[in-house]
Amino acid sequence: MVKLNSSMSSTAFSLFVPFTYTNNGSADLTTFRNAYGKYGNGLYVGLTVGNEVNDSPENIAGAVQHAKTVLGDLTVDISTVHVWVTVRDNPVLCQNVNFIGANAHAFYDGNTAAQDAGNFLQNTVIPSLTQACPNAHIIISETGWPSDGSPNGAAVPSFENEASAVASLNCAAKAEGAVSVYAFEYDDSTWKASQGADANEQSFGLYVKQQPTLLTAIAAVLMISC
Repeated sequence: MVKLNSSMSSTAFSLFVPFTYTNNGSADLTTFRNAYGKYGNGLYVGLTVGNEVNDSPENIAGAVQHAKTVLGDLTVDISTVHVWVTVRDNPVLCQNVNFIGANAHAFYDGNTAAQDAGNFLQNTVIPSLTQACPNAHIIISETGWPSDGSPNGAAVPSFENEASAVASLNCAAKAEGAVSVYAFEYDDSTWKASQGADANEQSFGLYVKQQPTLLTAIAAVLMISC
């Protein structure tokens, strides 16, 4: 995941790096150590061991601790990323980490319209995580809205609604200055399932070939005062 960062002198972006969860990500840890030795620590926002891993919270926490032990001599923040309700309901994921990584999509709530996506993030997700993980640095590692697919209750996918949701999320991110928020995602993920519960996940891209002006439209709404 990439977050724009104009303050960096050597590059225009910083990296939020996911590790493969299999076997505690040992191969990825070695690869990262080599990259760290070559480029230093200024490029990296943090490292995550897995993303929404289908394993027990205790095992995930153990894998994070393994990564912290292996990379303990490096200056880098390490955690995992999971759906925000999983983090909220499992305090072990708040322990012995350098930040809280949570994916939070208002679309999957089913009760939230696109224009209220930011309110959902600001008034539901972030307070819940703050209560579950006091004094922790919270990173919303994924948030967005699909442009296509089936509706989910009050949540309706469309290009217009995606732009509306991103504008709302942008305002929430500005209001929550202590929380880092990452938009999901640059391009559509056409490799994902096209049917069933994951069908909408294909269509979160901010720039897609079918609608090349969407990114321009979103850039325009981001300029609107909140």
